[in-house]
Amino acid sequence: MRNKLTALLFASLSFFALSCSDTNFSPYDNYQEKYVLNCILHPDSTFQIVTLNKSYMVNNYDPLSSTEDTFIEGALVRLWNGNDEVVILRDTTLTRSAGDSYNKPYRVYYTKNFKPKTATKIQIEALLPNGKRLSSSTYVEKQPLKVDPIDSMKFYPKEGIGYTGAVWNTEQRNAVFATKATILYMRKGMYGDKVQRASIPAYISNVNGNIVKYYPQPTSLTYWKIDSSVVNYALRSISEGDPDKSKYYIYSMVIEISILDNNLSLYYNSTSRGKDLYSVIVDETDYSCITGGFGVFGTYVKNTVVISFNSLFLYKLGYNSGLY
Repeated sequence: MRNKLTALLFASLSFFALSCSDTNFSPYDNYQEKYVLNCILHPDSTFQIVTLNKSYMVNNYDPLSSTEDTFIEGALVRLWNGNDEVVILRDTTLTRSAGDSYNKPYRVYYTKNFKPKTATKIQIEALLPNGKRLSSSTYVEKQPLKVDPIDSMKFYPKEGIGYTGAVWNTEQRNAVFATKATILYMRKGMYGDKVQRASIPAYISNVNGNIVKYYPQPTSLTYWKIDSSVVNYALRSISEGDPDKSKYYIYSMVIEISILDNNLSLYYNSTSRGKDLYSVIVDETDYSCITGGFGVFGTYVKNTVVISFNSLFLYKLGYNSGLY
């Protein structure tokens, strides 16, 4: 049976090769210029950026060999919150990172006066100099997400429970969530006595005697458990190498849960399915929610859960509690 399958595989490959050799295939045939608009609106800021570019052709098979600036200038780019609030974006120049193959500055459209609203239709439109129009819209419920500490945990650690985390629920179908956890702390005599943030990994592992930290990826689960060993590792790392632990004041643990809107959730679900080291995807989806072009437009809503640390637990680590 195995030999038959092998023979069939080679026969299929031979037929495919013959078919290709008889076809005058060229990636340059029927080239048509396409337009790409990308914008992710940040819900906690009035500063927003839109990228607007065109497709390009190269003289070889390496797309990174091009040094052409694909930015589309002179476009009329607008954002709407409902029907009443509209802003016109201006173009600006950003500095490219070192080693970038493009030798021209990085240009985008921006505004300092737009903060996306919930329970309101948010729209974007770009009218190009050649008359082409790109547009999209999104909508986020007023309270799309309800988040609570896992197991009603108000203080960490909780007796008999070897983890912390959060649980949440939403009515948005096929929603994707982004998670993040940090510890708020302050060290006397450093950073102007300002509160700092230390990130908590999703999990850690010991690889050849070295600790490797893994941070959370977007998920469709509606809960997040963080093992106590990870939280305790993050706590100890705050003062690593400093013998005077008494100068550290630990305030709380903040767990952030962001729900991606429908556009961004669809984008993530369509481009991340089933990928691992052994997967080969031959029908990769070119997801787009832009009418008249390609790209992604969306936003997200962030919720937080604050969990305090048990004072006695902190004292055993040599720290002070920042809460009184």
